[in-house]
Amino acid sequence: MRAGQTFDELLRAVAHLHRNYRLDEAAEVYRQLVRMKPNDARLFGLFGRLRFDQGRFDEALQLTDKAIRFAPDNALQPFQRAEILEKLGRHGEAADAYRRAIELDPGLSAAFAALVNITLLQCDWRNLDADLAKVTASVKEKRGSVKPYTFLLLSDDPADQLQCAAAFGRGQLRQLAHVMQGSPYTHQPRKREKIRVGYLSADFRNHATTHLLGEVIELHDRSKFEVVAISTGPDRDDPYRKRIAQAFDQFVDALEWPINEFSRRVHALELDILVDLMAHTAMTTTPMLADRPAPIQVNYLGYPGTTGFDFVDYIIVDPFIVSPEDAPHFSEKPVFLPDCYQPNDRKRVVSNQPQRRADHGLPEEGFVFACLNKTNKLMPQMFDVWMRLLVAVPGSVLWLLRGSDNSDGNLRAEAKKRGVDPARLVFAPKVPVPDHLARLQLADLMLDTFPYNSHTTASDALWVGVPLATFAGRSFQARVAGSLLSAVGAPELIAHSFEDYYALCLRLAEDRSRLQEIRERIRANRDGSALFDAPRYTRNLERTYETMFDIWLKGEEPRSFAIDPGKG
Repeated sequence: MRAGQTFDELLRAVAHLHRNYRLDEAAEVYRQLVRMKPNDARLFGLFGRLRFDQGRFDEALQLTDKAIRFAPDNALQPFQRAEILEKLGRHGEAADAYRRAIELDPGLSAAFAALVNITLLQCDWRNLDADLAKVTASVKEKRGSVKPYTFLLLSDDPADQLQCAAAFGRGQLRQLAHVMQGSPYTHQPRKREKIRVGYLSADFRNHATTHLLGEVIELHDRSKFEVVAISTGPDRDDPYRKRIAQAFDQFVDALEWPINEFSRRVHALELDILVDLMAHTAMTTTPMLADRPAPIQVNYLGYPGTTGFDFVDYIIVDPFIVSPEDAPHFSEKPVFLPDCYQPNDRKRVVSNQPQRRADHGLPEEGFVFACLNKTNKLMPQMFDVWMRLLVAVPGSVLWLLRGSDNSDGNLRAEAKKRGVDPARLVFAPKVPVPDHLARLQLADLMLDTFPYNSHTTASDALWVGVPLATFAGRSFQARVAGSLLSAVGAPELIAHSFEDYYALCLRLAEDRSRLQEIRERIRANRDGSALFDAPRYTRNLERTYETMFDIWLKGEEPRSFAIDPGKG
């Protein structure tokens, strides 16, 4: 910054620095501006947003509170405050702040959509029917205010999901227009000794994506493939990060890449195939692929649905996940793996610490139904079924994952409303993965969620031999557990309606010998099943990449195809 610049000149300069993610430089200018106008609500709000973008949430909250003090009627500041509180895990306060933003500006649809998500995390279902109607109306009107991930928690309609993703994505691209080059990179077909595949993620750490994908990266055939990680997340000091970083041929730390340099730097890696493991999840960089830094761009694993972007060519699925009639509801071309789209890591470690039910607050003899998914996947219609099961099976309990600040109490209250003693809900704290896998074995039957199924949680249960009952719907995220069960040889655990699901779970709870037979079969099938055959999975994934690459070399447009399970 030049000495003697005016307030307006500094304001334009800081806006440029902030937009281009030169955040430390922008912070210094904000300090100058605040000294010049110490009572300017807009400045404190902008400075708070900067600290939010830097992950300095406590400071962001202090600055935003100052903005609210100086401009109490500005709806954008409570909205920002709510986003910060959500990051801090203070979900009850965040919900109140979202409500305040809506009170000040009833047309602030982004605040309403965010409020729905936060109430789901808290299992606060008091207004869910009305909220769902408003969210669905917003999606159908293509407002672009509903985050696609939030909509997956609520919807089993693939057509609406595509509309939601496309509208939200258009908004993201408008926000990034100033840092995009304006036209896609051109790529001349080139054949070289190895296909260079880049995996893009912020989750190369102790995260579900890494838990599933780690062994696949290790097993890639280095005579045919070179694999590159583009890591946009923080460097967590954990064994998962260390292991997967070592598995790649090249591990590129892209966390601090300037946003206006992102696509250029990805392009400089000269990838043949760029595999996006994020799509519409937190810390996504998918919109920055609009410049097409790689000739082939693929949506895979991290987000169970369509991106809605025309610059993502393919989505990797399987025949159970996506039916032919639902393929048009994807902006990408579906590519079908022969068994299951989801990889699994055979090297996951199960703690050898002895596990006793009493140590986890579970009954020694009573039947243990378990659902250890995140609380935002729990929906009242499925909870109704679970409570009916507790009523029908004397002495049974429901084992749930401890959730956000208010969720446990809300779930107990919901149980009481349905005539079930709240003490029959037992809450499990979060523990390290090996300990979690060990304790899972104490459950008699895992209960799947709907419309957003268990994913890694389902794989974890099947890995340790615990049966899982699922309700398979129409859309990708509502069919994942069914895909896993088919691949492990237990398709009889798939229901197709709430009543079928209830009847299936009740039969299994009342017929312990049948349940034990299924349990033993899952354990016996485990190492030989398609679900946990990591080498077989990796070869099929590589054949998928080779086919994509051949289509591009021939100058053909991307097209849907299936990998033949009898070849390779």
